[in-house]
Amino acid sequence: MKHMNMCPICGSTNMKFSNKQSHNLSVMGLPNVMAIGIHIYECSNCHEHFKEYPTSKAFKELIIRSLVTVSRDLTGREMAFIRKNLGFTARKWASLIRVHNVTLSDWENEKKAINKTAEIALRMRAALDLEINPEQIEVGTSDASVDISLLPITTTLPKVANWSHTQKMVVNG
Repeated sequence: MKHMNMCPICGSTNMKFSNKQSHNLSVMGLPNVMAIGIHIYECSNCHEHFKEYPTSKAFKELIIRSLVTVSRDLTGREMAFIRKNLGFTARKWASLIRVHNVTLSDWENEKKAINKTAEIALRMRAALDLEINPEQIEVGTSDASVDISLLPITTTLPKVANWSHTQKMVVNG
C-alpha cells in the first residue's frame, strides 16, 4: 500500500504513520475479524486519524478462505461477507445453495440459525468459486484457538489467520 501523504481534511502534508498491531474489521461487516498491520495515519495539523484497509481482491479472498475453512459455525455477517465479496446477489446465492431467499436473509441477519447441511453447501459453493480443496472444509463448534493454513496465493498479503478463544480471526500482515 502507498503511504498517505496529505490529510484529506485540512490538506496538510505533515502525516504521522503507524502500523497498528491489530484492528477490528467491523467496518467491513466482520466484527469477529481482527487484522494485524493496518496502517494508521494521524495529521499533525488537525489531529484527525485515518485507517487504511487493504481493498484488493486478494485480501478479501484471503478472508473468505479463512472463513470457509474455519472449524466453527459461521455467523450471519460472515455468510453475507462471503456472498457479497464473491459477487452474488442474495437471490442468486440462495438459488445456488438451494434455499429460499427469505431463509438466506434470516441467516445473514442472524434471525435464524443456519442448519449444518446448508452451511456445508454454502462453504462448498464458496470453495468452488475460489478453487479451495474441499478436504480443507470442516463445520464444527470449536471455541478453541485454531490456526488456519491458507492455500498459497500470489500476493504479498498474509498467509495465515488465527482464531482466538473469542472466535476472532486475526489476519497477520
